[in-house]
Amino acid sequence: MIIRRAAWWICVGLAGTVLGGCGVSDEVAAVCSRASDFESSMVAVDQSIEDLSVVAPRQLQSSFAVFLGSLLTLNDIAPYEIQDDFERVSRFYTELSIALQNVYWDGNIGATDIAVQRAISNMTRNDNIQSLERVREFIKDKCSVELTKNINNAPGDLPEAPEASLIVEPQPDVNTGFDNEETALRSYGYFVAEQFGIALTQSQAECVGIQFTEEAQEVIDETDAQYRSRLRGIFVSCEIDAQIP
Repeated sequence: MIIRRAAWWICVGLAGTVLGGCGVSDEVAAVCSRASDFESSMVAVDQSIEDLSVVAPRQLQSSFAVFLGSLLTLNDIAPYEIQDDFERVSRFYTELSIALQNVYWDGNIGATDIAVQRAISNMTRNDNIQSLERVREFIKDKCSVELTKNINNAPGDLPEAPEASLIVEPQPDVNTGFDNEETALRSYGYFVAEQFGIALTQSQAECVGIQFTEEAQEVIDETDAQYRSRLRGIFVSCEIDAQIP
């Protein structure tokens, strides 16, 4: 589980009283207080993905910075009943963010980049879609905010994103690029292993990143079981002694 580093203070602020910890109702209130911002920033990001080949790098990076910031905050404060789903949604959007950083937020390159397209394809895996659906249902039921279903919309069906979410300045503390290709590959390797709580050395992380890149000859629609099987093979090739469930 991702450490809920901000949850206690956020709940104190919302409740107006000092608590020994966050009750479920306080956590729900904390999530709901951010639901509208989360919805608008999600629309902006998904619109950017839809328009990837023409969207400006500045706009693409800005929309991801705002959305991931909102998503990670919700991930920290979400009730346990929905936290696993928030974590999964965070992972697949972060995977795409890493791939886009690797092409320096150039959507025109990203539209044909193997890693970017694989990350976009990964978003439509059944387990990822199911987690996003459960997040939507939770926010709809608890907060009376209905999240737009952008990820499954047909081209041209996406609603217009609110202007405010598209003109936010790029965040100064967000990594907008990598020093070199090796750094990008290591970052991707660390990200893949972190999904399963596996710690890697620098050389192992770089090996995993290289293997994923070399295997990605074309975007494929793979199941979660196929993804895990492919990852097991990569770990064996990189001499990583770890079990993938």
